[in-house]
Amino acid sequence: MAEIGILHGTLESFPQAVLEALNSHRRGCCRYLTIDALNLEDYQNSGWSTPVVLDLFSRRLPFLNESLYLVWQFTATKVLNEPRTLRLHNRATVRKLANLAGYKTPRSYLFPARETFPKLSDDGFVNLRYPVSWEKALEHCGPYPVLQSLAFSGEQGGLITDLGALWRRYNETGSGLQELVSPPESERIYRVYFVGEVVLVREMDPLTRQLYPRTELPDSVTKPLVAAARKLRKEVHLDISSFDFGWDGDEVEYIDLNPDPTLEWWNLGEHDFSRLVDGAVTLLKNYLTPATKPARKRTNKKSASNKKG
Repeated sequence: MAEIGILHGTLESFPQAVLEALNSHRRGCCRYLTIDALNLEDYQNSGWSTPVVLDLFSRRLPFLNESLYLVWQFTATKVLNEPRTLRLHNRATVRKLANLAGYKTPRSYLFPARETFPKLSDDGFVNLRYPVSWEKALEHCGPYPVLQSLAFSGEQGGLITDLGALWRRYNETGSGLQELVSPPESERIYRVYFVGEVVLVREMDPLTRQLYPRTELPDSVTKPLVAAARKLRKEVHLDISSFDFGWDGDEVEYIDLNPDPTLEWWNLGEHDFSRLVDGAVTLLKNYLTPATKPARKRTNKKSASNKKG
């Protein structure tokens, strides 16, 4: 039975229960991967042959993302949530895609990195021109915006209450682009989960973004949100993701993208957890199928030629 590699962060960043549930379907073939398993040279020297990698971590580390990209590009290994896509998209570009698709999006203001990138001179690379118009940024985004990284790092942005808070928070950031984002206009916020073809819609607290206890939502709520999520998921080419939307009964408001909702599966309850695991099993089987079919065909042709001889 072919192995499926799961690339994660720490032991706490990927639910053990998900691994156990997947293994119960596929007879123990899922295993965690470590960083050294994803070096292209090591892969070729060791004969490592995991045909599918479930990537839930590489976007947080550029060098690791690049290593996985090379493995995905130059070997037969397939990668769910391809690193190529995650390298090309950040919060700003996905928000722009949502806007072009006709959805309402939060107001935002882009800040340059506080530091230049390493190994570059001060004049070798400049993200944006200084000086930053602090007052303009705060006025544009309205009261109580959030300053967050453009990268999908899994970290929550800091709430900005005034100009002084904006300065302090900005000075705490590292060498990455930051974006000031206005709070959602919608009073009701939802998270739409996708794993393969399985989709779940759950309502969240608009302030804490914590999921409310599971309730059946009417079609008048779920249909427009699922349609919006399907459309955006096709644009960003992610097989495992969740989207945050606002919905006021008339207009869908895109809020954010979460490339690896598996980190939150344990909060969904047994019913929803089982549905997402089933979706992941189906997705992994679909990824494995194309890699095994050609081998069967070649074997059949060879056996047919032997019979003729």
